[in-house]
Amino acid sequence: CKGLSRTLLAFFELAWQLRMNFPYVYVAGSVILNIRLQRIQFTGGESK
Repeated sequence: CKGLSRTLLAFFELAWQLRMNFPYVYVAGSVILNIRLQRIQFTGGESK
């Protein structure tokens, strides 16, 4: 789990540094996070 946290920290740090030049990095991160949260909420495997 520590490796995962380090990866997430590195990703967010990179996104924070690039947010001015590449706002879509933040948008992509939000979309991915939303998808992961939806998967956690709907563990039934309901597909659209």
